Formats: sequence, structure tokens, C-alpha cells
Amino acid sequence: MKPFSLIAYVLISITLLVSSCANDDSSPPIDNFDRAKMDLLFSTLEERDLTMGAASIFKNGKEIYQKSFGMADLANTIAINSQTKFKIGSITKTFTAAMIMQLVEEGKLTLNTLLSDYYPEMPNSSVITTENLLRHRSGLFNYTDDPDLLNWGTQPITETEFIERFTQYGTIHEPNVFSTYSNTNYVILGFLIEKIDGKTYSEALKDRITDPINLTNTYYFGETINTSNNECLSYGYWNDTWNLAPQIHASVSAGSGSIMSTPTDLNIFYNALFHGGIVSLSSLDEMTKSISNIVCIGLFPNVIRIVKPDFGHYGAIDGFNSVTAYFPEEDLCMSYISSGINFQNSTDLEKFNLPYAPFDIYFGYNYTIPLE
Repeated sequence: MKPFSLIAYVLISITLLVSSCANDDSSPPIDNFDRAKMDLLFSTLEERDLTMGAASIFKNGKEIYQKSFGMADLANTIAINSQTKFKIGSITKTFTAAMIMQLVEEGKLTLNTLLSDYYPEMPNSSVITTENLLRHRSGLFNYTDDPDLLNWGTQPITETEFIERFTQYGTIHEPNVFSTYSNTNYVILGFLIEKIDGKTYSEALKDRITDPINLTNTYYFGETINTSNNECLSYGYWNDTWNLAPQIHASVSAGSGSIMSTPTDLNIFYNALFHGGIVSLSSLDEMTKSISNIVCIGLFPNVIRIVKPDFGHYGAIDGFNSVTAYFPEEDLCMSYISSGINFQNSTDLEKFNLPYAPFDIYFGYNYTIPLE
């Protein structure tokens, strides 16, 4: 999901996420990475009011580093800790895709199932397949590009109302011509999970993923953020202070961006996914098969843009920004979630090369923390 705050905030966020490039030095990964430097990175970011959040690193299935910094609730002086939950935005899509692949394995759906089997009123439904939705090749308009989104996105929305909107939005190109990122695809996939399983997305997530692999801090988020349940508020920085970021209703992000989690839980999930603990290895092969090295199924290749291949996803919603990347060759998973970014001082922030800096430090690349 895209962040639902000030337009300038959105544009700068996207620019920083996609324009920064990590150093392509091919230094080998090491378990004994510079932990002091990693700590200094996060403490410096916090001290300079540039960002708040948490990070986790898993190597060979075990957590070897965890860091939390900043405040989950500034007004009540509640600090972020290792169990603090954040909205993860579009990383939700990896969970949704995994559940769809489980349904395929169970013979309840196929990658060639047509959208018309469930939503015949949708444009091009007779030719859009499940795989087209999973790979962002449906051509359906991305509903978060609706300029009126902020006027209706804070209120609950039903499946019927969503489908009516999607039908009215129409398409931007024919199916399976090329990949165009669209949150619409994964909202529909979330609805398919509910229809086929006969339960809510939240219940399906619990039964299919979080309970089997014991993700204690991962779930479909509720009506409002509950800091008494160790859930983190999100902030934007303007007028020389942190301000609460606008929040959309959970139903508006649905199967596209509705999950709340921690960096540790994200690493557990990705580790289980890439070791056959969520879907079969043949399904995982399908999920990691990319088209033109652009998009996989619920994953993107090379999200960190370094010479070591990885699979992962970004997330951005309501002021939260996140990234998870799994490096198969190293059996390494790294997750970083921010609950507030100071775009007022974007020039200063950009010097830190986020969100790539933690990955640079782990791999021993030539990265200098800007201390002045």
C-alpha cells in the first residue's frame, strides 16, 4: 500500500526508496559484522530526529541482531521495543500470495482460474487469471491512485463496494502485456482467500500462517492503533516536530496491506517460506520465478539492488515504511521498519542511504555514517 498522508510526503518517500543505490562492493557476508556500527547508525538517526523504528537480522534461521529505536507513542512516552508491532503495508502481499499458493496446492484454485469465476462484472474478467493478479499483470487500475482516496479511505468499505469501485475504475492496459503494480490485484486476492476458505482474511492468516509457525506478533490490524497492546503509532515530521500521520481504515488496505507485525516476525515468516515451511518448494519456485527480472509472485527480485541476489518486498502505509529481504545464498533475512521519517530534513536524511544502510553495514560494504 502507498502511505496515506500528505502528497509531498508520499512523493519524497517513494523517491528515497527507489533512488538510493547500495554500494556494489562484493565483500563476503560475515556473521561477525560490525554491530557497534549498526548500533551507531540507529542511535544517530534517533538522536537527530530523522527516523524511528526497528530492525532484525536472521542468519541460518536464528536472530543474530535486533535493534529498536525511537518512540511508539510520543505523547505517552512509550518507547519502541523488540515486541512493538508496526503496520507493514505491502509486505502483506507476500502473506497473501503464500495463502493463494496454498489454495492452489490444495486444488481449490489454479493459477489459470479466471477472475470471471468470482467477479464476472469486472473489466477483462474473462481473460484475467489468478496468476495475472499475483504478478501485477492484470492491467487493473491501482485504486490507491484514486485522487479522492483520502476522502473515502478513512471509512470502512465492504467487498461489494470495493468491487463496484474497481469496476468503475476500469483498466489501464490489457492483461498479461506487461507488469503494472496495482494494489487492486491483492485486495481481490484477499477476497478470493475469504471466499474459498469461508472465513475472514484475519482468520485465514491465523490458521494458515501465524499459528503454524508461531508468529505471536503478526495479525490483521484493527480499527485503530492500540498502544496498550504494544502497537506503534506512526509519525511525520513537519513544522519542526513529530506529528501523528493520518490513518486509513483497515478494510481499505485488505489483502494488499492490512497486516501488523515486527521485524523479527517478518524474518521468521520469510525464513519459513524459503525453507518449505509455508508452501511446497515447487510453489516457492513458482513464487520466485520472475518475468523480465521485475516481478515474482508476492515478491520482487533484488529489492536491495546489490550484487547478491535477494527476494523481498517494500511496504509503505500511513507513515510506516518497511523492507524485508531474504538472501538465499547466505540463508540471511533482514527486515527494517520505520514508524516515522523526517522528510522536512530530507537532504540530511538522504545522506544515510536508507533503507539500504543496514544491509551495507552487515555485508561490510564501504559505508560511512554521516555523523555531522
